[in-house]
Amino acid sequence: MTTAWIDLRDSKFEQLSEMVDAAIENSIEGVVFDDETKARIGACRSEIKWISIPRAGNGGGNPAPDADACVRHHDAGGLDLTAVAARNNHRSGVLIDVRDKQSLDEACAAVRAGMLTVVQFKDPTKIPLEIVLASGANRGAKVMTFVSNVEDAKIVMSVLESGPDGVIMTPRSVADVTALGRTCSPRNVRLALKEFEVTEVTNAGTGDRVCVDTCSNFGLDEGLLVGSFGGTFLLCCSETHPLPYMKTRPFRVNAGAVNSYILSSAERTNYLSELRQGDPVIGVTIDGQTRELVVGRAKIETRPLILVKARSADGQGASIVLQNDWHVRVLGPGGAVLNVTELHPGSVVVGHSGSQARHVGMPIDEYCLEQ
Repeated sequence: MTTAWIDLRDSKFEQLSEMVDAAIENSIEGVVFDDETKARIGACRSEIKWISIPRAGNGGGNPAPDADACVRHHDAGGLDLTAVAARNNHRSGVLIDVRDKQSLDEACAAVRAGMLTVVQFKDPTKIPLEIVLASGANRGAKVMTFVSNVEDAKIVMSVLESGPDGVIMTPRSVADVTALGRTCSPRNVRLALKEFEVTEVTNAGTGDRVCVDTCSNFGLDEGLLVGSFGGTFLLCCSETHPLPYMKTRPFRVNAGAVNSYILSSAERTNYLSELRQGDPVIGVTIDGQTRELVVGRAKIETRPLILVKARSADGQGASIVLQNDWHVRVLGPGGAVLNVTELHPGSVVVGHSGSQARHVGMPIDEYCLEQ
């Protein structure tokens, strides 16, 4: 989870109080404000932090008296005094405009001192941010940086994998605030998985199957939830585990026939045939943990197919059509790797039950018979 502040000092949005409401509802930590902003908003609400960042010049300006924290612009040579103030007052921080090697060194010194450090960068490269984050590793400093929009926030949050502690954005709408909150507080839900007992395994002739190549490597007990029906899915194994005759491809899942559903988020599905480069899907571990992955490509080829039908203890049926080859696998209890050509009635596989009716991939409450 990444902290987020919304900067309302230069916002042209008329109803700033609506942005504050959205910020509180979406777990935004703070609002950057000045006297003009406060006059437009009214009283500072207690449900969110109020951050004063005085304008540069004249010693950094005067902070708002009712601010929960004040971040002052750093003037070269004054860093030591600011660091002392920060150690004695956790409400203080420093803003450094990184434009060259000297200012980058000053930002690194601030984070090494354990300060709340806000950085903004002249150039679009993320290398200076990487250097600042590396300098502050395990130092207890809180590092935040400005972003231009939600897409920029997503990129910044992935720098050195975890990104800075927080991002600051000037929203253009209430929707921007909502999107920023959801981006910084991703809702990686845990899915309830259960066991399905295989009831039938048959040759399904020839058809088109899809290999889903993601931009991340899967874990040993992680795969994609795929099924022929919109409400039940089986956990297809990635090519993380060694096989004879070929190298592992830990980014790939041989996922099933083109007409199959894939659970692309906790709430919705896509057909495997719909997946395109850049689309999101969710990786799922054997204990139901999820994470968003990005499709690097979806590869469709004609192959012999096998039909696997299964049923859970509570009577829900699951079905999946996969490539009919020994190296294609699904996951069983405890993360057991099961080759599909060795499945038989009585084999136990792991899957998930969701909504039994869907329209354009979204769950709906209506009669729906799939057979």
